[in-house]
Amino acid sequence: MIVCDCSALWLQEYLRSNRPYYETILCGYPIEVRGRRLRSVDITNCTKGLKVSVTPSSEVNYVQSGACLELQCKANQNVDVTWKRIVKGSEQALEEDHSSFCTNKSVDNCGNTDTEGLLVLKDIAAADQGIYVCTATLDNVTSSVIRQIQIGEPPVIKKSPISVVARDPPSYVIFEAAARGNPPPVLKWYHNSNEIDFKNTTKMYLTSNGSLIILGPQFEDNGQYKVVADNGAGSVEAAASLTIYFRSACNRGSGCSNDGQCLPVHYCRCPDGYSGDGCEESQE
Repeated sequence: MIVCDCSALWLQEYLRSNRPYYETILCGYPIEVRGRRLRSVDITNCTKGLKVSVTPSSEVNYVQSGACLELQCKANQNVDVTWKRIVKGSEQALEEDHSSFCTNKSVDNCGNTDTEGLLVLKDIAAADQGIYVCTATLDNVTSSVIRQIQIGEPPVIKKSPISVVARDPPSYVIFEAAARGNPPPVLKWYHNSNEIDFKNTTKMYLTSNGSLIILGPQFEDNGQYKVVADNGAGSVEAAASLTIYFRSACNRGSGCSNDGQCLPVHYCRCPDGYSGDGCEESQE
């Protein structure tokens, strides 16, 4: 008897060249082809060995204290899976009477109707942090996936940006920002509610600590700038505005060419939380 496995295509070709033996060989697994003659099985359609997977796919899951977390484990073969916890280097069975744990047969979960291989941790506390392992076994072959659970610390803004007002355009503007949390938060910047794509701009840069630099700001760069810090355990934001008064060339004595008319420029300088030509758009 041999094992039917997609990774053993070379073996099938070898056995084909030894036809007398090929005719008598049976498959070991997957279960659905067990006992069948190898010559009657399309190996290319066989499952590639025993494997388990967990949803969500993140190896480390950060959750807030008191929250609910679902971890669903499934195998690519028709076998049962089990959840255990790693304690001091050893696997320990989960306590089914523990209020934080539900077996895969429990319907009392966070809302997931598919309870196959489902581990539900409710009202998560510090004691629930640690490493959990899902395991499946078939014919003495074991496959497992490890997931780590940590209590996340929602982000906090350490340094907020300060609004900038200038009478003439400066060579650059810096909006300083910094945030902390567990895991470390990712900072994104928005200009008038539109996320800044730093990959497609040559005048705006994001520093390593999350501050925003604007090189050679122009009139269209005026408006509100908002920084959002997010780490999966929560999000927080802070905003500031940029207002630059641009003098027209005619006010500096050069005049307007080709009979052009020199006109003053008026626009609204919006308070924090509002934007638009007339400050009519709320950012809340």
